[in-house]
Amino acid sequence: MLRSCSILISAALCTALSGAARAAVTVFQDPGNTGVPAASPATIIVGGPDVSLNLWYLPGSTPSGSNPCLSGLGDEVCGWDFHVGATGGVVLETFTADTQPGSDIVAAISGNVLRANGGNPITGEIGPTPRRIGTLVVSATAVGSVTVVGNLIVTAALAAAPVGSQPPLATATVGGPDTDLDTVEDLNDNCVTVGNTDQADGDGDLVGDLCDNCTTIPNPREAAGFVGTNAWATLTGGQRDDDHDGFGNKCDAKFPGVTGTFVGTNDLTQFRASNTKSRTGDTCGTTGVRPCAIYDLDQTGTFIGSGDLTVFRALNTKTPGPKCAACTGAGSVPLPCETGTAGTCF
Repeated sequence: MLRSCSILISAALCTALSGAARAAVTVFQDPGNTGVPAASPATIIVGGPDVSLNLWYLPGSTPSGSNPCLSGLGDEVCGWDFHVGATGGVVLETFTADTQPGSDIVAAISGNVLRANGGNPITGEIGPTPRRIGTLVVSATAVGSVTVVGNLIVTAALAAAPVGSQPPLATATVGGPDTDLDTVEDLNDNCVTVGNTDQADGDGDLVGDLCDNCTTIPNPREAAGFVGTNAWATLTGGQRDDDHDGFGNKCDAKFPGVTGTFVGTNDLTQFRASNTKSRTGDTCGTTGVRPCAIYDLDQTGTFIGSGDLTVFRALNTKTPGPKCAACTGAGSVPLPCETGTAGTCF
């Protein structure tokens, strides 16, 4: 119950009077911590990191003029006592009460139930401005939820107005595998083997910057099973890299066997010797035995041609890349090399 009903006004405040107005009180969590009550329940991943729930409530809507909490007319919230509980494997870890000016909140977690009470017994609180309760930190060892399980609102109408049934504040679910432990499940992770909680992807190719073998030129991963149906292909981190040096084809016109740091005339000579040939063969380069897939710079069509030359021109005089720090090429971890039966990672 409240710290003391007599402290608020009198013991009579704890008794609902017939016909008294009722406060429309809603308790909610807002991930943005700005007091917006429309958020969906927060998600807690079983076995995952702690989740912070920012708890707020909306007070009454009918003011009563002077001496609000003594008038017995409006529905200002003069005092409140919220109980937030957890079901299943959800654990209430800690709670930090709001400390903004005017806040007067006492709270504790006992028996996996958070009990917090406060309010303003003189002037009461009125909406539509939400009032912050504080931050509740939760975790989960099994599925479950966090809900408002009990409450008492004392209004200026001398009535105890229950909050009533409300949606869960959070739900705990079993997440999928998270190989790199960055709190993003593998199914939704744009770098499955490299931790990148922010999921940054500067070129928008759905491959995170920290595992992208061309970080500034879009080159999406190939579909699952690509090397199974394209025996000539080689991938690093799921992206085309047919000379398996860690640089994706689309940002790498520095061909094997050509010395120097920058793409130049000798690389163009290698390209010209490969023009019009099928990317599926090993008949390219000036030696006539290089894998032709290396010269497939635009990664479209069966034959090396004008589209690949356009890419070459854009890369001419430049160094390959840039690529991620982990994109080290053949057999690398966490970006392994994958090849079809006619390709090579070595």
